[in-house]
Amino acid sequence: MTEPSAQYKKPFLYVVVCATGVADGVGNLINAAQERHRDIGVIAAPQGLGFLDAEAIPSQTGYPIRSAMVFKLVESAQQRWPAVNAPHLVTLVRAGARFERGQLVERPGAIAA
Repeated sequence: MTEPSAQYKKPFLYVVVCATGVADGVGNLINAAQERHRDIGVIAAPQGLGFLDAEAIPSQTGYPIRSAMVFKLVESAQQRWPAVNAPHLVTLVRAGARFERGQLVERPGAIAA
């Protein structure tokens, strides 16, 4: 299981598998993606591992199945990093505005001007 060379990388597709009956068809999806010259990786919810062939997938894709750790990292990130729930503020941030504890802090250039 090696990484593709930096010189030529195929487009990469991640498939996320949860605990459902259709998860056993992930092999068909892997084949279809590979026929279209895509590299493919599988992320499985811990409960989803029981619904797929966890031994065949790494040999089919060339990559290990990513599982519990990914979900723990996402959960941790969601607790630490607040979601952007005010898309209208993105323009302000791009213009240099800062927010501290959810409150707009004036831009340093605006204060001096």
